[in-house]
Amino acid sequence: MAQKVMMVVRPVSGGMWQHVLTLLDLLDRDYDLVVCCQDDRSQLRELEKRAVKSLVVHIPASIRPLADLTALRRLRRLLRQERPALVHSHGFHGGLLVAAARPASIGAAHVCTLHTMVVKEGDGLAKRFAYGVLQRAMLHSVDRVIAVSEAVRDALPGREWLERLTVIRNGVDSDRVGPIMTAQQARASIGLGPNANVVGCVARLSAEKGVLDFVRAAAILSEKDPGLRFVLVGDGPLREEVTRLISELGLETKMRLTGAHFPAGDYMQLFDLTVVPSLSEGQSLAAIESMLLAKPVVAANVGGLADVVESDCGRLVPPGRPDAIARTVAELMASPLTKRMGQRARESALARFSAKRMGERTRAVYDMALQGAGR
Repeated sequence: MAQKVMMVVRPVSGGMWQHVLTLLDLLDRDYDLVVCCQDDRSQLRELEKRAVKSLVVHIPASIRPLADLTALRRLRRLLRQERPALVHSHGFHGGLLVAAARPASIGAAHVCTLHTMVVKEGDGLAKRFAYGVLQRAMLHSVDRVIAVSEAVRDALPGREWLERLTVIRNGVDSDRVGPIMTAQQARASIGLGPNANVVGCVARLSAEKGVLDFVRAAAILSEKDPGLRFVLVGDGPLREEVTRLISELGLETKMRLTGAHFPAGDYMQLFDLTVVPSLSEGQSLAAIESMLLAKPVVAANVGGLADVVESDCGRLVPPGRPDAIARTVAELMASPLTKRMGQRARESALARFSAKRMGERTRAVYDMALQGAGR
């Protein structure tokens, strides 16, 4: 009989959710999988399609004591009800709640995957101290920790738990990245002409993703090349601000804001290159998926992006610098080597970010955690 694994996911969209879905596809033959997540219709449909049992837990997007207490009580009830052999939490907040909720009586192992840096550049001393204390408490309680990049690992406080940590890069199934729509259909769906050169960005519309910098860079590029077009794929809390900035900068006819779309490859296939302007990033799935589609990447030099975007696959620029993004994009758009760079990007992504390898290494971590818990 397959051992039960319960995944606990905080409110999430974009890369982390795709990571969870990929893991479910890779592990469903080996384990009896259950997912605790928010009451989101699209996410629950994805789980239903995979015949994965879903349990609703309202984990707040950020630490909120009263809401956290409610979520903790709900998790504790579900853990006693389901009695999993292993709990796999995603993200620091989910890991912290599982660590507090896990009853010793059920003997479940706990693995936590950290997808991004908890403390970010610019955070004040009080937040750094408080989150440092909470991270240490969580790290000491888990059986195994997975970091999606060396940058995420190196940002964690202390080193005494390193023997229990494994870096497992995000894996992407190259067969599922490709578009469903034809290029002609994709262009028609957003009103792009057949010959327009396109610079694109796929990101959640939130502050840490740097999407406003992408819009500002587009304005600079548009002044130099009025025929250039821009596509921003994603949704999120900054949608109104992004829309307003597009209007203020006179980009209404030049930038397409598609909203959230899956697969992103429908629109990525149109890009001449992809911009990843993040201000904080554990490891960008958008960059990896773009590379798999043979698109060079211009990315901010933050977090795990330096590990993803090698010099022959794209270019790194300082974070928070729309002028640097625009200058680098213009250079690559004019270079005869850009097409070869895209081919090299695909080769690199296939070699380094395999979904199969991610699944194999995750199973190995599960085995170590289960052995440690005596399961």
